[in-house]
Amino acid sequence: MTAKASHLYAVTDQQQQGLALVTEAVDGHAYRVSLEGESLSVCGHLSQVDYLQCSDQVLVTSTPSGVIIVGRLRCQNEQPQPPATEIPEQLQLEAQQSICLKTAKSRIEIHGDGKILIDGQHIVQQAAGPVKMQGATIELN
Repeated sequence: MTAKASHLYAVTDQQQQGLALVTEAVDGHAYRVSLEGESLSVCGHLSQVDYLQCSDQVLVTSTPSGVIIVGRLRCQNEQPQPPATEIPEQLQLEAQQSICLKTAKSRIEIHGDGKILIDGQHIVQQAAGPVKMQGATIELN
C-alpha cells in the first residue's frame, strides 16, 4: 500500500510556531492567543488537546487561516492525568479526589471519601431481580 501526503498550506518563512498564551477561551476551546505580542485567531485544535482556559500556555503553528493549537503545557506542579483504561467489558477511570459525569440537566459525582451523589430531573431504577438497599439509615423524602 502506498500513501501520498500533500501540504494543505505551503510552508513559508513567515510561518510562526512557538509558545503562545490563550487570551480568549469559551467552554474549553481557545479562540485567540497571543504569540510574541501579536493577537492571533485560532482556527483549530488537535484532537488530543486538553480543555483550555485563558492564561494557558499552548504550542501553536500558524496557517493562512489562523493558528492551530498543537498542545497545552502543564502548569507547574500539575500532575499528568491517568489515562482511561479500557478493560474487556469494563471502563476504568481513576482519580484521587473525585470523578464527575455531567450533562445539561444531570450529574453523577463519585468522591474519594466514599460519597456518591446522583442528581437529575428524573431518576429511574430498574432490576430484573430484587433491589437491595443497605445503609446505617435509609431516608425516603
